[in-house]
Amino acid sequence: MSQNLNAAIAVIGIDIGKNSSPLLAVDMIVEVNRAIAERGLSRVGILGTQTVMETRFYGGVTSAEIVPPGGQDLLDVHQAYVTMAASGVATEAQRSVFNVASHRLFKGQRRSGDPAWGD
Repeated sequence: MSQNLNAAIAVIGIDIGKNSSPLLAVDMIVEVNRAIAERGLSRVGILGTQTVMETRFYGGVTSAEIVPPGGQDLLDVHQAYVTMAASGVATEAQRSVFNVASHRLFKGQRRSGDPAWGD
């Protein structure tokens, strides 16, 4: 029995090794920017590592304003995210950190009628 498997790798900074990889390389920044633009979003909250949040996804999203959490939320999200990524499992405590930060972003950045918030 023969199977034809398609594989892809998601990368950031795709210029290095793009053409030499045996896997299909997908530039996450380009694809996220495209998806945001297609949805007509003007403001998007972001959770991830400290670098991703502080650079607003490496400055690569030009189709909308990228809004990271601030202060202690940014540090808490970073720690929870890195720990989750290393273990491959999200704990209830980590989910709570993400939920709290998301709710604060939503409340603090909400503009009525903005499609980024589903109005």
